[in-house]
Parts: sequence; C-alpha cells; structure tokens
Amino acid sequence: MKTDIIKECYNMGLDYVTENSCLFFYSLIKMKKPKKVLELGTGNGATAFLIAFAMSENKRGSITTIDNASAWKGKGSLEDHIVKYTKKWKLHNYLNFKKEDINLNNLTNFKNVDIVTSDFLRTPDYVVSLIYWWLVNSNNYSSLFIDGLCDFYPGFSFVTETINYFNKGVVPINFPYNTKNFINYKFIQINIRKTENDKLQNGFTWIKKEPYCIGQERLVL
Repeated sequence: MKTDIIKECYNMGLDYVTENSCLFFYSLIKMKKPKKVLELGTGNGATAFLIAFAMSENKRGSITTIDNASAWKGKGSLEDHIVKYTKKWKLHNYLNFKKEDINLNNLTNFKNVDIVTSDFLRTPDYVVSLIYWWLVNSNNYSSLFIDGLCDFYPGFSFVTETINYFNKGVVPINFPYNTKNFINYKFIQINIRKTENDKLQNGFTWIKKEPYCIGQERLVL
C-alpha cells in the first residue's frame, strides 16, 4: 500500500511539477517529525497527501493546506478530490483542507509552525509579507519553502538580499518596524532544482531558521 500511495502521488504531481518535490517532503517529514505544517497553494494535493501520509506513519503532526481552487486542473471539484484521497488513505487526522483565498492576515490561529511551504505568488511584496508572517508565527527551529522563487528574479533577488541582511542583524526598511525582535537567528538559504523542463517552476527555495547556539547543536528543520 505504501508504494502504491507514493506512486499515485508522484503521478498526481506531474500536472503541477511537484512529482519530485512531493517525494522530498515525504522524506523530510519522516526524518524530522514536525507537529505543524502549513501549505499555501494545494495544487492537486500531491504534496499535502504525502506529507499527511508521512505524518500518519510517524503518528504525529498535521498539515493544513489552503487553496481557492482557481488553478485546479482535474475533474469534478478540488474539494471532492481531497476528500476522496483523504478517505482512501485514512488521512483524516493528519490533513485539513481549506478552500479559500490565501490571505496571511486571516491566518491568526497558526502559531509555532514547523514548516511553511508556499506555491503561490513570488513577487517582492508577497515574499515580504510571507517572510514576516513566518518569523512571527514559526517556532525557533523552522523552515520556509517558496516554490518557483528561483525562476522569478525580482522575488528571488529580494529574498536572497533579505537573508543576507538578516544574517548581519540588519532589517531592510521594507519590513515592519518590529521585525528586529525576530531576527536573532541564523538563516540558511538553499535553492533546489526540481526539473530542467519547466522554465517557470523548475526549483524551490528553502530558508531555514535556527537560534545561534554554540556547543548545543541539534537536528533542525
């Protein structure tokens, strides 16, 4: 059954260029065992399903995935699709789908998030809001993934410069005044290529946040 689920999610991912990255997230969840994951942009659920499946194997954690279904390519509705596979693979306790517009201002109930993954906008204005929301609402050891960012130069260069400034203890003036309270951390940016065949979405950017702590290293997200 496990192999069948992984294969089916891989095939689902082909429609949204997430066939390989959904496997990456499955492995990451298995290793790190996070409690709380937020996905902004569901696509057809390939990544959310494999994250939830990994959590079911870990017997720990839950993922909330949000999408307004405007980019849904399948038959029927996105809601029915999510319900079908959630039931089929018994993921009720691990997967929560919300059909709504993505608005960071409405996500007031999400605190101490371990992982945020965004496959939505990539503009500088959006990534400012996204990074700030992540800083305020994530735990001390957390990761932010932005899909397709490295293929959109304005957003990518903005994020790269922002992380460089953060690691110097400097807050760019684009950010809210109180961001300084949240940057006493070490930030690491990793850019991962997914495919060479899609000019708009051939990779994703991984930003890791962890406290400065010499002599007490730990496995972190």
